[in-house]
Amino acid sequence: MSLIAVLAGAAGAGLTFLFFRLAGIHRNLVAWAVLLVAIACCYPLFAAERFDFSEALWQTLPVIFFAGLVIVGLRAKSPELIGLGFLLHALLDLAGLPFRFHSPLLWAELCLGYDVTAALIVRVLAKPPSGQHLVDVEDEDRTGA
Repeated sequence: MSLIAVLAGAAGAGLTFLFFRLAGIHRNLVAWAVLLVAIACCYPLFAAERFDFSEALWQTLPVIFFAGLVIVGLRAKSPELIGLGFLLHALLDLAGLPFRFHSPLLWAELCLGYDVTAALIVRVLAKPPSGQHLVDVEDEDRTGA
């Protein structure tokens, strides 16, 4: 496993946080949830790109799982479930390292670093010392945040 790729993935999650912050959506739970599902969509796309449609179908199962987890997490207004989703995706990346799942070189390591860092960011934003926590779209509409 390439530590540099893992660190690059972690840096990518940090940049995502920075861009989300500049856009004013870093505390929006929906933004992080959509990002999790988008990340999960990469593996079926890699398989389809190589015309391995049976593998693409298999790789769609985790996408369905993460989409379901996101729906439950958003309905429950639970940043913990969204963060757990990132950690579970990191475990999926770790489990897939020996197989590579048609992904580009070092993709799993990059994604592993990204997912773990994103999970930590969501967790810190969920219960920060300042009292400002993650919100969903309805909360933003009511508070004007």
